Amino acid sequence: MLEALPASSDQARAVALDMDGVIVDGMPFHVTAWVYAFNSFGLNVEERWFYELEGVVPFEVISEVLYRLQVEMSDNDRRYLYDTKLAHFHEHYRTIAIPGIHTLVETLLGFGFRLAVVTGSEPQIALKVLETLGVAQSFSTVISAADVARGKPAPDPYLKAVELLGVAPSNCLVIENAPAGIMSAKRAGLTCLAVTTTLDAHALAMADVIVPSLQECLVWIHSEVKHSGGSGVWLTR
Repeated sequence: MLEALPASSDQARAVALDMDGVIVDGMPFHVTAWVYAFNSFGLNVEERWFYELEGVVPFEVISEVLYRLQVEMSDNDRRYLYDTKLAHFHEHYRTIAIPGIHTLVETLLGFGFRLAVVTGSEPQIALKVLETLGVAQSFSTVISAADVARGKPAPDPYLKAVELLGVAPSNCLVIENAPAGIMSAKRAGLTCLAVTTTLDAHALAMADVIVPSLQECLVWIHSEVKHSGGSGVWLTR
């Protein structure tokens, strides 16, 4: 983990990006692996549940799904279920960039914004994905599930990102695609832009701004920078 960057100005800005669904199209692989793992216990689950729970730490995902199913499971079985999910995921996973991510990252860096990745994935998965896409060096810090006591939807991941980025919470924009991540960002006092890469706009209603793609995200950022001057608090009106 990198140490916090010195805050050179109260107006310094940053952008924190979720990984799956924003940087990389990894959710279909996670969802398929989760369904496979629950099916191995004879449990039928809905794919949508896992899209809705994106960003939540794995054992909380398991607890929530078991609650929805009204099923009890021992700690040992939960561990085996998660190990089954992880093995299936690693066997089938391929790194597929979300269209527009490279242009978005280059543009954000060009504006002088500090960048972070905030993900519920394991640190080794996050770093491998970023390296494969060739963007690892673009991010000042990566916050993974191992770096905070509480994952999304708690505010901890984005509070940690702001601390390490060295900017005021109001000066940090979050780009998310899932309810848990949006809730985490808002609880941390950050502005949140949501992109409908995995869920429809209705499911992302808590976000300050909702766009259909990273290309439209880029359009919004250009417009915002034109009006704000590219520093200080992010403007959503």
